[in-house]
Amino acid sequence: MNKKFFFLFVLSLFFVRNLYAEDLVKAIKFEGLNNLTKYEIVKDVKISSTSDGILIDTDSLKNRLSKLLFIKNFTVIIRDKVMIISIIEKEPLLLLYVRGKKKSLFLEVDKNNEIISKNKIHKSKLPIIVISKKQLKGEMIDFNVVDTIDFLKFIKQNYLNLYNEIEEIDCSNLIKIKLKLKNRNTNFFIKLNEKTIIKIIYLTGYFDRLGLYPDNVSVDDKMPSIIDRHKE
Repeated sequence: MNKKFFFLFVLSLFFVRNLYAEDLVKAIKFEGLNNLTKYEIVKDVKISSTSDGILIDTDSLKNRLSKLLFIKNFTVIIRDKVMIISIIEKEPLLLLYVRGKKKSLFLEVDKNNEIISKNKIHKSKLPIIVISKKQLKGEMIDFNVVDTIDFLKFIKQNYLNLYNEIEEIDCSNLIKIKLKLKNRNTNFFIKLNEKTIIKIIYLTGYFDRLGLYPDNVSVDDKMPSIIDRHKE
């Protein structure tokens, strides 16, 4: 056999072997998983159980981790034949519900207004912002939606009790932004300012004391007006 050909053959075997390099470990340990599941981490990763332990393709694992939007940072090390996968997760702030005529979509968004998951809800009891498909262009959120998200952040920072009561803000219709609180029937049609927040707090306390809730209340810079009263 030609020496040059033999050298190239051996070299190609080396590259193929490293391209599909697998590590044999006794166990896999996960650290930092708060919302993600182990299944999400190893999904589509080449992994198998053998009589000697667990055979795992480390490169495909790292590739999988790098593609998960929910992960902020990660490390993969092997110590004493144990693979340790350490994860730093991003923290979801809210859910975006993208309303479509035929198909809808749930997106988790973090404090930087970045989409960190699609159609997978990792954290319950998050406030929901309803938007239209036109307000989402690829991975980019429309600036009007960003204004609503910033408004929600302001409420969380300054009016935490009210924030914890918010069930949904519907800004799919920019002319009438609608806010709904948990366990109450009233729809508040709002402006994105602090005066609105104070009025909602006052009105909600008043309605709670009465035990009666109007169907719709318009809250603007003037006096709030009750559009439709609760029908008994």
